[in-house]
Amino acid sequence: VYSEDKSSVVMMNGELYHFREVRADLDKRGHKFETQTDTEILPHLYEEYGEAMLEHINGMFAFALWDKRKQKLLIARDKFGEKPLYYGVFDGKLIFASEPKVLLANSSVKAKINLDSLRQYLSFDYVPAPNSIYKGISKLPAAHFLTVEKGEIKTRRYWNLTWEKKETKSLESSAEELRELLADAVRMRLVADVPLGILLSGGVDSSTVAAFATQFSTEKVKTFSIGFEEDSFDESKFARQVATHLNTEHYEEKLSVEKAADLISEIGLWLDEPMSDGSLIPTLLLSKFVRKHVTVALGGDGGDEIFAGYPMYFAHKVANIYNGIPGIFRNNLIEPVVNNLPVSNKNLSFDYTAKRFVRASKYDL
Repeated sequence: VYSEDKSSVVMMNGELYHFREVRADLDKRGHKFETQTDTEILPHLYEEYGEAMLEHINGMFAFALWDKRKQKLLIARDKFGEKPLYYGVFDGKLIFASEPKVLLANSSVKAKINLDSLRQYLSFDYVPAPNSIYKGISKLPAAHFLTVEKGEIKTRRYWNLTWEKKETKSLESSAEELRELLADAVRMRLVADVPLGILLSGGVDSSTVAAFATQFSTEKVKTFSIGFEEDSFDESKFARQVATHLNTEHYEEKLSVEKAADLISEIGLWLDEPMSDGSLIPTLLLSKFVRKHVTVALGGDGGDEIFAGYPMYFAHKVANIYNGIPGIFRNNLIEPVVNNLPVSNKNLSFDYTAKRFVRASKYDL
């Protein structure tokens, strides 16, 4: 989309959640719009604020803006890096895209492995920005923007988390503030031009998102979950209970060993870089399943990490008790018994949990 005088042009991958409020403010400032899209606020924000436009954006995005007058390119990525952006300079040209496969389609770009990135992958199970697995191709880090002007490329961070201490609040008031923030986050994300659903696992995070969605949606909310034929992995019954409680239009799909084997060969087509995460298989199945019904889906990823939702976090309390047992009993009695427990292939089986626990209890908390 263009600015009014066509002096700047923007293309964006993503969604701006509060674009209507921003647009209303820009209207008051005299800006004229030709479409109803969220992307169109970007060239007008640039006219109004320049690079500081990023302070006025709330969303998940990667966009590129070309300023014809200044012959300047501005590329930006959202605060948490939800939308990807890859770039590199090849034969004196800057090439950028949302996926490395687009860059690799250019004859100037050769698919060579970056050995430093490979080492990072083997350490962290993924390749952290600004590197990518490919030599010469970089990722623009989250909360950064890149400018190209007079042949010079610069990158700069435009936002960071702050950890300043605020006034002490009661648990009740903090809980209410958190509830309001979560409600507002879900409400903003329900604004979509396409059919929308909720990925529901039955856990606290996705269930919270689904609960707020039912409050704000004008239509019956669609929820989706994946089940497993192996009972120890299957959490679909919890998702079903939440869906029944919230009265959503619920859909389920089962992942079998046969389906998993078929999907493994596809994952490489969709992943742009290696990532060591077994949940990629059910995620791909869920995405294919959900796409038959809706175009956009909200999920609760990250909630368990923030709110200590996984059972493993309880181990910290148990470890304090366990380490109070005299070492002679722990080392000569408990650990040998635990380490000789028969192996089970069940999800989070007792032998697996116990062996991990006694091994990790030796480390400082």
